[in-house]
Amino acid sequence: MEITRYSLWDNIPGTTNYEPWIEHYAPQKAITDSALLIVPGSGYEVDPDRPKQEGERVAKYYCEMGINVFCLRYRVKPDYFPLPILDGRRAVRFIRYNSEKFGINKNKIAAMGYSSGGHLTASLFSYNDKIDFEDIDEIDKENYVPDYQILCYPVIGLDKENHYIHYGSPSSLLNDKYEQYKDVLSLEFSKVKVDAPTFIWHNFDDSSVSVLNSLKYAENLRKNGTSVEMHIFPDGNHGIGLPTEDTKVLNHAKQWIDLLTKWLIYQNFIDA
Repeated sequence: MEITRYSLWDNIPGTTNYEPWIEHYAPQKAITDSALLIVPGSGYEVDPDRPKQEGERVAKYYCEMGINVFCLRYRVKPDYFPLPILDGRRAVRFIRYNSEKFGINKNKIAAMGYSSGGHLTASLFSYNDKIDFEDIDEIDKENYVPDYQILCYPVIGLDKENHYIHYGSPSSLLNDKYEQYKDVLSLEFSKVKVDAPTFIWHNFDDSSVSVLNSLKYAENLRKNGTSVEMHIFPDGNHGIGLPTEDTKVLNHAKQWIDLLTKWLIYQNFIDA
Protein backbone atom coordinates (compact mmCIF):
# COMPACT_ATOMS: atom_id res chain seq x y z
CA MET A 1 0.00 0.00 0.00
CA GLU A 2 1.26 3.45 -0.95
CA ILE A 3 -0.38 6.60 0.44
CA THR A 4 0.04 9.89 -1.44
CA ARG A 5 -1.54 13.25 -0.64
CA TYR A 6 -2.67 15.60 -3.39
CA SER A 7 -3.82 19.21 -3.15
CA LEU A 8 -7.03 19.76 -5.08
CA TRP A 9 -5.92 23.15 -6.45
CA ASP A 10 -2.63 24.92 -7.05
CA ASN A 11 -4.36 28.09 -5.87
CA ILE A 12 -7.23 27.25 -3.53
CA PRO A 13 -10.36 29.33 -4.26
CA GLY A 14 -12.22 30.90 -1.35
CA THR A 15 -11.15 30.91 2.28
CA THR A 16 -8.84 28.18 3.52
CA ASN A 17 -8.96 27.64 7.28
CA TYR A 18 -8.77 23.93 6.39
CA GLU A 19 -6.73 23.02 3.34
CA PRO A 20 -8.72 20.63 1.11
CA TRP A 21 -6.85 17.59 -0.18
CA ILE A 22 -7.26 13.93 -1.00
CA GLU A 23 -5.11 11.01 0.05
CA HIS A 24 -4.72 8.20 -2.45
CA TYR A 25 -4.42 4.72 -0.98
CA ALA A 26 -2.91 2.73 -3.84
CA PRO A 27 -3.07 -1.06 -3.50
CA GLN A 28 -0.05 -3.21 -4.16
CA LYS A 29 -2.12 -5.15 -6.68
CA ALA A 30 -5.48 -3.81 -7.85
CA ILE A 31 -8.33 -6.28 -8.27
CA THR A 32 -10.57 -3.78 -10.06
CA ASP A 33 -10.33 -0.58 -12.10
CA SER A 34 -12.99 1.02 -9.87
CA ALA A 35 -12.19 3.70 -7.28
CA LEU A 36 -13.71 4.61 -3.92
CA LEU A 37 -13.87 8.17 -2.59
CA ILE A 38 -14.43 8.39 1.19
CA VAL A 39 -15.94 11.52 2.76
CA PRO A 40 -15.69 11.35 6.58
CA GLY A 41 -18.07 13.14 8.93
CA SER A 42 -17.42 16.50 10.57
CA GLY A 43 -20.71 18.14 11.53
CA TYR A 44 -19.40 20.69 9.00
CA GLU A 45 -17.29 22.11 11.86
CA VAL A 46 -14.68 19.50 12.92
CA ASP A 47 -11.64 18.67 10.78
CA PRO A 48 -12.87 15.68 8.71
CA ASP A 49 -9.42 14.13 8.88
CA ARG A 50 -10.03 13.31 12.56
CA PRO A 51 -12.57 10.42 12.52
CA LYS A 52 -10.12 7.65 11.61
CA GLN A 53 -12.84 4.99 12.00
CA GLU A 54 -14.61 6.59 9.01
CA GLY A 55 -11.63 7.67 6.92
CA GLU A 56 -8.23 6.05 7.29
CA ARG A 57 -9.45 2.73 8.73
CA VAL A 58 -11.98 2.10 5.97
CA ALA A 59 -9.56 3.34 3.31
CA LYS A 60 -6.94 0.81 4.43
CA TYR A 61 -9.56 -1.96 4.62
CA TYR A 62 -10.57 -1.59 0.98
CA CYS A 63 -7.08 -0.76 -0.25
CA GLU A 64 -5.76 -3.99 1.28
CA MET A 65 -8.54 -5.74 -0.62
CA GLY A 66 -7.08 -4.34 -3.84
CA ILE A 67 -9.16 -1.20 -4.48
CA ASN A 68 -7.86 2.29 -5.22
CA VAL A 69 -9.24 4.46 -2.42
CA PHE A 70 -9.24 8.23 -1.99
CA CYS A 71 -9.99 9.97 1.30
CA LEU A 72 -11.18 13.59 1.20
CA ARG A 73 -10.39 16.35 3.62
CA TYR A 74 -12.86 19.13 2.82
CA ARG A 75 -13.30 22.58 4.29
CA VAL A 76 -15.66 23.17 7.20
CA LYS A 77 -16.80 26.06 9.40
CA PRO A 78 -15.79 28.89 9.14
CA ASP A 79 -15.29 28.02 5.46
CA TYR A 80 -19.03 27.99 4.82
CA PHE A 81 -21.16 26.91 1.85
CA PRO A 82 -20.45 26.51 -0.98
CA LEU A 83 -16.84 25.60 -0.14
CA PRO A 84 -17.39 22.11 1.38
CA ILE A 85 -19.53 21.05 -1.57
CA LEU A 86 -17.08 22.67 -3.98
CA ASP A 87 -14.34 20.52 -2.44
CA GLY A 88 -16.45 17.39 -2.92
CA ARG A 89 -17.12 18.18 -6.55
CA ARG A 90 -13.46 19.00 -7.12
CA ALA A 91 -12.34 15.70 -5.58
CA VAL A 92 -14.43 13.67 -8.04
CA ARG A 93 -13.24 15.82 -10.94
CA PHE A 94 -9.62 15.51 -9.80
CA ILE A 95 -9.85 11.71 -9.68
CA ARG A 96 -11.48 11.57 -13.11
CA TYR A 97 -8.98 13.99 -14.65
CA ASN A 98 -6.09 11.88 -13.35
CA SER A 99 -7.76 8.49 -13.91
CA GLU A 100 -5.09 7.26 -16.32
CA LYS A 101 -2.36 8.18 -13.84
CA PHE A 102 -4.20 6.34 -11.05
CA GLY A 103 -4.96 3.33 -13.26
CA ILE A 104 -8.73 3.52 -12.79
CA ASN A 105 -11.87 3.72 -14.90
CA LYS A 106 -13.16 7.29 -14.65
CA ASN A 107 -16.72 5.98 -14.99
CA LYS A 108 -16.54 3.58 -12.03
CA ILE A 109 -16.20 5.90 -9.04
CA ALA A 110 -18.14 5.32 -5.82
CA ALA A 111 -18.51 8.09 -3.24
CA MET A 112 -19.05 7.04 0.39
CA GLY A 113 -19.99 9.64 3.00
CA TYR A 114 -20.53 9.48 6.76
CA SER A 115 -22.84 11.72 8.79
CA SER A 116 -22.40 15.30 7.49
CA GLY A 117 -19.97 13.80 4.97
CA GLY A 118 -23.02 11.82 3.88
CA HIS A 119 -24.83 15.08 3.24
CA LEU A 120 -21.89 16.34 1.20
CA THR A 121 -21.82 13.05 -0.72
CA ALA A 122 -25.57 13.06 -1.37
CA SER A 123 -25.30 16.66 -2.57
CA LEU A 124 -23.05 15.45 -5.39
CA PHE A 125 -26.05 13.53 -6.68
CA SER A 126 -29.08 15.48 -5.46
CA TYR A 127 -27.96 19.11 -5.75
CA ASN A 128 -26.89 20.29 -9.18
CA ASP A 129 -26.99 24.10 -9.04
CA LYS A 130 -23.85 25.82 -10.26
CA ILE A 131 -21.77 27.15 -7.37
CA ASP A 132 -19.01 29.73 -6.97
CA PHE A 133 -15.43 29.03 -8.08
CA GLU A 134 -16.28 26.34 -10.63
CA ASP A 135 -15.08 26.17 -14.26
CA ILE A 136 -11.64 27.61 -13.57
CA ASP A 137 -9.44 25.02 -15.33
CA GLU A 138 -9.31 21.79 -17.31
CA ILE A 139 -10.03 19.66 -14.24
CA ASP A 140 -13.39 21.39 -13.77
CA LYS A 141 -14.50 20.20 -17.20
CA GLU A 142 -14.88 16.71 -15.74
CA ASN A 143 -18.26 15.52 -14.40
CA TYR A 144 -18.52 15.81 -10.59
CA VAL A 145 -21.32 13.22 -10.17
CA PRO A 146 -19.96 9.80 -9.06
CA ASP A 147 -21.28 6.53 -10.43
CA TYR A 148 -22.27 4.88 -7.13
CA GLN A 149 -23.59 6.40 -3.90
CA ILE A 150 -22.86 5.01 -0.42
CA LEU A 151 -24.31 6.77 2.64
CA CYS A 152 -23.44 5.89 6.23
CA TYR A 153 -25.81 7.36 8.86
CA PRO A 154 -26.08 10.49 6.68
CA VAL A 155 -27.26 13.97 7.50
CA ILE A 156 -29.88 14.70 4.83
CA GLY A 157 -32.27 17.42 6.06
CA LEU A 158 -31.20 20.96 6.93
CA ASP A 159 -34.51 22.64 7.79
CA LYS A 160 -34.45 23.37 11.53
CA GLU A 161 -38.24 23.15 11.64
CA ASN A 162 -38.03 19.39 11.05
CA HIS A 163 -37.45 17.35 14.21
CA TYR A 164 -35.21 14.75 12.57
CA ILE A 165 -32.39 17.03 11.45
CA HIS A 166 -28.91 17.20 12.95
CA TYR A 167 -29.11 20.59 14.62
CA GLY A 168 -25.46 21.61 14.22
CA SER A 169 -25.03 20.97 10.51
CA PRO A 170 -27.36 23.63 9.03
CA SER A 171 -25.65 26.55 10.75
CA SER A 172 -22.15 25.12 10.38
CA LEU A 173 -22.63 24.68 6.65
CA LEU A 174 -24.83 27.64 5.72
CA ASN A 175 -24.24 30.32 8.39
CA ASP A 176 -25.96 33.50 7.14
CA LYS A 177 -27.12 31.71 3.95
CA TYR A 178 -29.37 29.40 5.95
CA GLU A 179 -32.72 30.87 4.85
CA GLN A 180 -31.60 31.04 1.23
CA TYR A 181 -30.40 27.43 0.95
CA LYS A 182 -32.07 25.35 3.68
CA ASP A 183 -34.78 24.07 1.34
CA VAL A 184 -32.74 23.22 -1.73
CA LEU A 185 -30.07 21.53 0.41
CA SER A 186 -32.61 19.48 2.36
CA LEU A 187 -31.98 16.59 0.03
CA GLU A 188 -34.94 14.45 1.09
CA PHE A 189 -37.02 16.85 -1.03
CA SER A 190 -34.67 17.09 -4.00
CA LYS A 191 -36.22 16.90 -7.45
CA VAL A 192 -32.90 15.94 -9.06
CA LYS A 193 -33.07 12.42 -10.51
CA VAL A 194 -30.36 10.16 -9.10
CA ASP A 195 -29.30 7.46 -11.55
CA ALA A 196 -26.49 5.99 -9.43
CA PRO A 197 -27.12 2.75 -7.51
CA THR A 198 -27.26 3.63 -3.82
CA PHE A 199 -26.35 1.81 -0.60
CA ILE A 200 -27.48 3.27 2.76
CA TRP A 201 -27.00 2.08 6.33
CA HIS A 202 -27.98 3.60 9.66
CA ASN A 203 -28.42 2.63 13.30
CA PHE A 204 -32.01 2.83 14.51
CA ASP A 205 -30.98 4.24 17.91
CA ASP A 206 -28.84 7.04 16.43
CA SER A 207 -29.41 9.98 18.80
CA SER A 208 -27.34 12.50 16.81
CA VAL A 209 -28.61 11.98 13.26
CA SER A 210 -32.05 10.41 13.24
CA VAL A 211 -32.57 7.34 11.09
CA LEU A 212 -35.42 9.32 9.51
CA ASN A 213 -32.79 11.12 7.44
CA SER A 214 -31.97 7.86 5.66
CA LEU A 215 -35.58 6.72 5.44
CA LYS A 216 -36.84 9.97 3.97
CA TYR A 217 -33.99 10.18 1.48
CA ALA A 218 -34.55 6.56 0.43
CA GLU A 219 -38.25 7.31 -0.04
CA ASN A 220 -37.38 10.20 -2.32
CA LEU A 221 -34.98 8.03 -4.31
CA ARG A 222 -37.65 5.35 -4.66
CA LYS A 223 -40.08 7.89 -6.13
CA ASN A 224 -37.47 8.72 -8.74
CA GLY A 225 -36.76 5.10 -9.61
CA THR A 226 -33.27 4.88 -8.11
CA SER A 227 -31.89 1.46 -7.20
CA VAL A 228 -31.45 1.41 -3.40
CA GLU A 229 -30.23 -1.15 -0.86
CA MET A 230 -30.65 -0.09 2.76
CA HIS A 231 -29.77 -1.70 6.10
CA ILE A 232 -30.89 -0.52 9.53
CA PHE A 233 -29.27 -1.96 12.64
CA PRO A 234 -30.99 -1.71 16.03
CA ASP A 235 -28.06 -0.41 18.08
CA GLY A 236 -24.74 1.36 17.73
CA ASN A 237 -25.79 5.00 17.98
CA HIS A 238 -23.76 7.43 15.84
CA GLY A 239 -20.32 7.67 14.31
CA ILE A 240 -19.12 4.10 14.68
CA GLY A 241 -17.60 3.81 11.21
CA LEU A 242 -15.52 0.65 11.15
CA PRO A 243 -15.05 -0.04 14.88
CA THR A 244 -12.26 -2.10 16.40
CA GLU A 245 -13.89 -2.59 19.80
CA ASP A 246 -15.09 -6.12 20.54
CA THR A 247 -18.64 -5.69 21.87
CA LYS A 248 -21.91 -7.42 21.10
CA VAL A 249 -23.47 -4.21 19.74
CA LEU A 250 -20.57 -3.15 17.54
CA ASN A 251 -19.89 -6.66 16.27
CA HIS A 252 -23.48 -6.76 15.07
CA ALA A 253 -23.54 -3.28 13.53
CA LYS A 254 -20.17 -3.50 11.81
CA GLN A 255 -21.46 -6.20 9.49
CA TRP A 256 -22.40 -3.22 7.33
CA ILE A 257 -18.99 -3.41 5.65
CA ASP A 258 -19.49 -7.05 4.65
CA LEU A 259 -22.92 -6.19 3.27
CA LEU A 260 -21.45 -3.23 1.41
CA THR A 261 -18.75 -5.42 -0.12
CA LYS A 262 -21.38 -7.87 -1.33
CA TRP A 263 -23.33 -4.96 -2.80
CA LEU A 264 -20.22 -3.65 -4.59
CA ILE A 265 -19.79 -7.10 -6.14
CA TYR A 266 -23.48 -7.19 -7.07
CA GLN A 267 -23.13 -3.78 -8.76
CA ASN A 268 -20.03 -4.94 -10.68
CA PHE A 269 -17.85 -2.40 -8.86
CA ILE A 270 -15.74 -5.37 -7.77
CA ASP A 271 -15.37 -8.50 -9.87
CA ALA A 272 -16.82 -11.54 -8.16
